[in-house]
Amino acid sequence: MFALHPLVMASAFTAMVFAVFSLKRHQSLETIKKQGEESYPKSVRNHYILMFSALTLLTVGNMPAYFTKEELGKDHFTSWHAWVGITAFVLFLYTQFFVGYLLQYTPNFQVLTDFAQQWRLKYFKGIHAIWGNLIVALFACAIFLSSSSKWIRANDQEWFYYAYMTSLVTTGVCVLANMK
Repeated sequence: MFALHPLVMASAFTAMVFAVFSLKRHQSLETIKKQGEESYPKSVRNHYILMFSALTLLTVGNMPAYFTKEELGKDHFTSWHAWVGITAFVLFLYTQFFVGYLLQYTPNFQVLTDFAQQWRLKYFKGIHAIWGNLIVALFACAIFLSSSSKWIRANDQEWFYYAYMTSLVTTGVCVLANMK
């Protein structure tokens, strides 16, 4: 069962990176606000769907690791890979998923004052992007650290190596594509 952990986590990471690729940089949130929710471009919707898929895969991908450790009576979070991975997961959940939700679904809430609307549009998008890049880097570090784990070394299978390296290369391409 543990063998599913790296495969599902690499898939989650890939979904996350493609979610970043799915966005069109020229579409501003101010434009979206003026045009209403119906004008959300497909790229924003695709981003949200891919990020939700990544969150689901991250949750499912952590389950084999957790349950295998429980079954074997081993301690949890005993490696840098585990600590970096769980930190990235928690940051992704709280700073990306929830802030992204606010960006996606609060443009037209009448409850928010004009000041709050402007602050949300001006700062949340930037915060969302900065934290997103940090979290992608943390996940890439977790993938890199996993390549030296005891389990990977004991189960030296070539496809694991290619899955990890593909994820890391995808990250590099994503970073280069998003540079101005």
